[in-house]
Order: sequence, then C-alpha cells, then structure tokens
Amino acid sequence: MLLSRNYPAAPALAPYLRRLYVFEADLPHDMTVVDRLLAETAFIRILLRGEWLGEVAPGEWRGAGPVVLFGSNFRPFAVKVTGPFRVIGVSIHPSAWRTLFGCSASNFADRMCPLQEVWGDDADAMLDGVRRASDDTGVVAAIEAVVSRRIGRAEYPTDPQMLRFEYIARNDSTIRVVDAAERLGLSVRQMERQCRA
Repeated sequence: MLLSRNYPAAPALAPYLRRLYVFEADLPHDMTVVDRLLAETAFIRILLRGEWLGEVAPGEWRGAGPVVLFGSNFRPFAVKVTGPFRVIGVSIHPSAWRTLFGCSASNFADRMCPLQEVWGDDADAMLDGVRRASDDTGVVAAIEAVVSRRIGRAEYPTDPQMLRFEYIARNDSTIRVVDAAERLGLSVRQMERQCRA
C-alpha cells in the first residue's frame, strides 16, 4: 500500500519551500522499485526506511546517507529502493537556492550528495528532529525549525524576480524568454544569469 501526504510550508517559509511530503509504502522486503527523478527544483529527502541507492554513473549505484540533497535535473536521475520504505521530502523554491545553500544551483544539477556535506550540523539536527517526531506535524515542525535557522544566518536574500519567474513559467510555459525578461524588468542576459544561479 502506498501513502502520500503533502503539506504546504508555513507562511513565513513559503518563499523558500514549495512543499513538504511524507511518502511510504509497505512493500515486500525483497522487492526493489526503480524510479527516475526529473525535477526542476532541488529536494531534500530524509530516508527513514528502505535501502536507497542512486545511479551515479551508468550501472553504478551508490547511497548518500539518510539525509540527501538532490539537485534539479536536466536529465532523468535513477534511484531505487528495496523493501518497505518511508521518505520525507522537502521541495526547494529555485529562487531560494542561494539563500539556503550559498552557491550556484548549477553546482548540484543532476547530482545527489549527503546534505551533511553542505549543511553540516543542520542536516544532523533535521534528521534527529524528524526521527523524534511522533506524527507528521512534528516532522514538518522539525524541518521548518532547521530551515528557519539557515535563513536567519544566510548571506543571500531570496531573489524575488526569480520567484516571480517561477510562477510565470508554471502558469505560461510557452512564454518567450524575451517577454518573461521584460515582465521581470531584466535583460535576457540578466535573466539567464539569475536562472543559472
């Protein structure tokens, strides 16, 4: 049986987090499910149950620990899990990437890595809080507490123009680049640079 529950971010975190979710499946212990991720946004995934691996090179499968950062994808990224699983997911708004991670999103495109490599103790605190939570409300609160701390220490503010562009792109995917840039008050080159960041 598959169960998926989605939660909006708290209003103060809505410019940073698109959504949070809990996904679990009571699969046979010897069953392996292979999936291909294709997401324009980065995700943090907290892998609480199941044996998880990602295909880091053709035919080469590797784990990245219990708290994993998946960058956005330009091409499908294969993952697989064996046995019953439970995963907590956090979707990051592209416009909040530099605020939360302090570098260009292109550094992590089509990659997965332990979140601990990027967030250090904050990744451990997130995992501990989620493991201690007794229900989904506690899980969401634990994640949001860590994200709020990171925002409070961030060097870069969110990019309001890129947040607006995200909504434009989702609502009118056929818009010409030059028209989208004009709506944002940017040149095409400025918009390209900000999108890459």
